[in-house]
Amino acid sequence: MQISVNDENLIVGYADVGGIEGGIEIDNSIIPSDFILMFRPRKFQYIDGKIQYNKEYDNNEDSTQLKNDNASLTEKVARLEAELQELKNSINPPE
Repeated sequence: MQISVNDENLIVGYADVGGIEGGIEIDNSIIPSDFILMFRPRKFQYIDGKIQYNKEYDNNEDSTQLKNDNASLTEKVARLEAELQELKNSINPPE
């Protein structure tokens, strides 16, 4: 596995297959058993050749980000539905 860390040694990504540009190759024996299931950027840190939980990680940050993502996606869906309807109307104008 390869991991990608930021300048604070917080893990921001990983590749189980393939690789990451600038990634750090790690041995599977140091990966916590719940790493893949629980992974979120910055939730784990890589220090002294070990992966450990980031004690400063805020789970509420995930909730806020999910709410923001959902609102953004809802807006995009509404915009795309309106564009689709416009295209349908331009092809087959309503009578």
